[in-house]
Amino acid sequence: MTNRPTGSRPVATGNTDLIREDIERTRDDLGETMQALAGKADVKARTREAADRRKARARQKIITGVHQMQQQSQELAHKATERAHKATEQAQRMRRRAAPMAAAATAASAAAAAAGTIIFLRRRRAARARARQRLWRLSR
Repeated sequence: MTNRPTGSRPVATGNTDLIREDIERTRDDLGETMQALAGKADVKARTREAADRRKARARQKIITGVHQMQQQSQELAHKATERAHKATEQAQRMRRRAAPMAAAATAASAAAAAAGTIIFLRRRRAARARARQRLWRLSR
């Protein structure tokens, strides 16, 4: 004995307990629907959440970039050190062969190594400063 009104659920007509259960179920469904609609209607909160997600994503990208830059700078420093050692060894070999040539090569390689190191350190310092500046701007 059920009637089918315009809704999709059957309505019990004889048993009051069934009717009460149906009413309670309907209230629960309506409450859930209202909560979902209220959540969608709160534009300010949704906008704030989206901004927080974007901010966190940007911070993570910056942190990842800083780590990559640190790793690359360490690799470059290691390569520069290796090249400086090789240049020093080559200069020592040349000194054994000819003193004037060795002196010129040593001076040139030392100057090149020093110039390369200075350029490397300045670039690394500038990159770190830019990264710190970006982090500072994002933290505001």
